[in-house]
Amino acid sequence: MTCIVGIQTGNKAVICGDSFGGSDYIKHVIAKPKVFEANGIVMGYTSSFRMGQLLEYATNFDVSKIKDVDRFIHTEFIDHIREIFKDNGYSKVESNVEEGGSFLVAINGELYEIQEDYAVLKNADGIHAIGAGYQYALGAMHATQKEDNKIVEGLRAAAYYSPFVCEPFTMLSSYRNGGANG
Repeated sequence: MTCIVGIQTGNKAVICGDSFGGSDYIKHVIAKPKVFEANGIVMGYTSSFRMGQLLEYATNFDVSKIKDVDRFIHTEFIDHIREIFKDNGYSKVESNVEEGGSFLVAINGELYEIQEDYAVLKNADGIHAIGAGYQYALGAMHATQKEDNKIVEGLRAAAYYSPFVCEPFTMLSSYRNGGANG
C-alpha cells in the first residue's frame, strides 16, 4: 500500500513516491525510499518491498547504449525484470499466467508504467499514478495547473485522502539526454 506518481514533460520524467509501510492495522514510515535510481534508470514501486529490492539491486543496464527507449523497455528491460523475479522466487505463475508487480520507470526522459502482467503503458497526457490513492493523485495532478507542483500535489492529495499513503516523499528525475537527477 503506497502511492507512486510520475509525470513526463518536455525532456524530463519525474517520479515521486511516499513512505508508507504497513497494512490495514498498522502504519509505519519506512526509512528506505520506494523511488530510487539504478544505473541511470529511475524507478518507483508498489506491490512488494521484495520486488523493490530486486528492481534496485539486481537490474544492470548501460543506459548510454540505449538507442530506442520504447523498444528497449518493451523487450530487453521487461525480459530482464521477468528473469530477475523468476530467479529470486518473486514471480507468481498461476494458470500459465506470470505476474510480477506494479512500478513506474523513467529512462532517458521517458516515463512508463509497468503493470503486474508486465504490460508497459505510456499515457498520452504524461501522467501516471499507481498504488493506494492513485485516483486522488491523478485528480489532483489533473487539476493543478503549474507543472512543477503537479507531482507533489498529486501525492499530497493521495496522502490526505488515503490512510495508506504518507510523507516524507522522495522525488527523482530522468532526462532525455541520458541521466538521472541531473
